[in-house]
Parts: sequence; structure tokens; C-alpha cells
Amino acid sequence: MHKPARAAHRRIQRGSAFIHAINEFAFCGRSRCNRRFSVPSAFHLSYCVRRLASPDRAFESVRHDHKRATQFDFGMPKAGGTIYMSVADERGMMVSFIQSNYMGFGSGIVVPDTGISMQNRGCGFSMDPKSPNVVEGGKRPFHTIIPAFLTQQVNGQQEAVMSFGVMGGDMQPQGHLQSVVRMLDYRQQPQAACDAPRWKVNRDFTIDIESTLDAKTAAGLQKLGHMIKSVDDPYMDFGSGQYIWKLDRNDPERGYVAASDSRRTVWLPASDARRRLFSGVREVAGQVARRIRAS
Repeated sequence: MHKPARAAHRRIQRGSAFIHAINEFAFCGRSRCNRRFSVPSAFHLSYCVRRLASPDRAFESVRHDHKRATQFDFGMPKAGGTIYMSVADERGMMVSFIQSNYMGFGSGIVVPDTGISMQNRGCGFSMDPKSPNVVEGGKRPFHTIIPAFLTQQVNGQQEAVMSFGVMGGDMQPQGHLQSVVRMLDYRQQPQAACDAPRWKVNRDFTIDIESTLDAKTAAGLQKLGHMIKSVDDPYMDFGSGQYIWKLDRNDPERGYVAASDSRRTVWLPASDARRRLFSGVREVAGQVARRIRAS
């Protein structure tokens, strides 16, 4: 890790106020999402996306107490299993792709002659007729599937800067926020932001933290009223991220910077002929050895 990244890492590690602020947004978001959302058709849409995503709405939603953890009402989204791929080519084309069968092997129904198992995301629907997530035609259930792009507005158009995703159920939006804040606000390169310690707001408002998080930061969060639990095994609890950052939107010849998560067994291939993809992939031998010992 280069010197600016190490300095930023130390500032974040010691910043319980920084993590506290992000947690408060996560608490508020969790308290709202399941009460309000399915993935509806235009006919069923009852909340304006632009209003929900506006800065004014964000600040209205969370005017958090800087000195204490806030108590929010919240929903209970389902857990799941997912794979994510980020892909880019020599022309500058980028793809952010995610797939999930949800629980187990999905629905147990296989498309004839294909071997493709259908997902069972219908479990996410509600049977409560008063819920906006009630099962009915023209809707998809609430889910955590988030293939993402970081974009920049140029001459009135949104240009793709980074294709990325952090799979892992409820950790997906939290992992997105934590890693992007590190890159944009603390100027960490993608691999440093990906490898940095994570934390996760649970459904009961407790917070799981990776054991590598600075002890003083964890203590500071406890003083603010957060219920902290240290997790030694990050394999399932803190998600897995993949990132491809385009170095120059006007010149694909400059290539990309890529990062892949050391928390899982990952693969980040590049073209040896063109050498356009500069990999930040970490060695996974330790992860593989641990899984072999556990099996």
C-alpha cells in the first residue's frame, strides 16, 4: 500500500465518527426499504425515485446524532447467495453483471435441456395485502441484487468510470458505500479500498466488524452506543467485491485498474497480448488452503 493510501487508511481506521455516520445512514435505509419497496411496474410505483435519491431527501432522512447511535424501525430482508462479474474490453466497453439463484439451488426447477436452475426470489414477496411488496402481477419482489456503475456527468451525459459490485446479501449496498467513499473521499486506489476492513449493520442493529478493524475505532463506536461484534472469518459476512476503473474515458488505450476481493477465491484475468488490464488481485492460496483444511 503506497504512502497516501496508508495515511488515508489510518485516518479511516481511527475514525469512529466516520463509521458512525455511515452506520446511521444504513440504519435509516434499512428502516425504510422493506416497508416501502418491491420492484414494481410503472403502474405500481408509489414513490418518486428522483425524490428518494435527492440530496435533500438524504439529509431529511438522516439528521443523525453525532454522539449517540440512533434507534430506527427496520425490516427483515432475506439472505441469499450470489455471483458477480465485472468485465471491460479494449474498446472501453464495460459490463456489470450479477446473478443469484437465491436460497440453496433456487426454485428447484430446471429449464429443460439447459441445466439452468430458476431462481426463487418470489420468496421475497409479502402476503400482507397492505404491503407495497404484496405478491401480484407486474411486480418483482424486493431484493439485494445490485450490479453497479460509478458514473461522471460530462456535457450533460453520464459516462461510465467504474464497473463494480460487492455481492453478499445485505452487505451489498453497505460494501458499495464503504468502498466508494474510500476511493472518492480518501483517494484510495481500488485494491486498497477493497481490502480495507469492513463492517456490517445487521438486521437487529448490531454491527459486525472485521477483526482487522482498529481496536480504538471499535471502542469509539461502542462509546457512541453501537453494539459491536468482532468476526474473525470474513469469508461470508462481509461480501466480496470486484472493481474495474477506467483510467481515461477518452482513451481506452490507457487501459484499466482492476481490484478483486481477497475474502473469496477470485479470478481476475487480463490480456497478456495487450496488457491493458492492470490487476490488483491478491494471492488466494491462503483462502484455498483454509477451505481445504475446513473440508
